[in-house]
Amino acid sequence: MKIIHSLTLLTLGVISSCVLVLPHRVIAAEPTKTSSVETSSKLTEENISQAMKAIAEAEKKEDIDTLLMFLVPYGVSEVTVESQGNSITRNLEGVEAHREMLEKTFKRVKNREVLNERQTIRFSPDGQLAIVTRATIEKLTTEDGKQFISAGTDTFRFAWVDNQPKVISTKSQGWLEERSTSAK
Repeated sequence: MKIIHSLTLLTLGVISSCVLVLPHRVIAAEPTKTSSVETSSKLTEENISQAMKAIAEAEKKEDIDTLLMFLVPYGVSEVTVESQGNSITRNLEGVEAHREMLEKTFKRVKNREVLNERQTIRFSPDGQLAIVTRATIEKLTTEDGKQFISAGTDTFRFAWVDNQPKVISTKSQGWLEERSTSAK
């Protein structure tokens, strides 16, 4: 069995927090209430932009509950991280899997600085889905003082659920590299 380098594990956690914020943040309001995707779309560029701003703010504050509020209970995520020539893919299903990943990631990262970010919003031809692609470059400092550069692309798929835009799935692809001592 191959031993996975701790940096690779850190990378997976860091990238997934950046990419999987939405899937980690969904909490069912009431156990007896079921979410339903409505057939008439009310998704707009404005409400999707507002949701993404709220997600970014919750990420900065490491507010897991707020992040999970944007995820449907059945939300799924695929996170792929590359570091030091290794690639790891992890699939997450449901709110609790996302919560666990976010908790681990936020615990490992002491400081996060966004160096560059760009996002685009597209709608499916029938208007039932909004697809947000977010590309981010960040400087990260871990709890043990190591510094990393992280770059990733996250794709969020939103649907209109329970009278609001909710994330139904995410796909994240990321890269992580430790900064050399001379670059710090």
